[in-house]
Amino acid sequence: MAKVNLSKAAQLTGKNRTTIWRHIKSGKLSSERDSLDMPIVDTSELIRVYGSISLDATPTPDKKQHEATPSYLELVEIIKSLKEEQKEMKHQLTVLTNRLSYNP
Repeated sequence: MAKVNLSKAAQLTGKNRTTIWRHIKSGKLSSERDSLDMPIVDTSELIRVYGSISLDATPTPDKKQHEATPSYLELVEIIKSLKEEQKEMKHQLTVLTNRLSYNP
């Protein structure tokens, strides 16, 4: 069968990449190394350890994660606010530097 990298193995099994890696390190899941010395796993090995795999698996996003993520527009507003604050601080720095270097 086909050999896949850890990311693809995680996608096919619905497991986390870290879980796949942990199972390889513990010996539960056997792997090989590719020409770049990266771990690869045979899909038959994935089936042996995890049961059936989904060849067209697409990870389903966690709804809680998206609910907690600020919207694009909120992020744009935060960036604008931070840039304005940065501009004011640079101005204050310039004013204070000029005061320190004042020689009557």
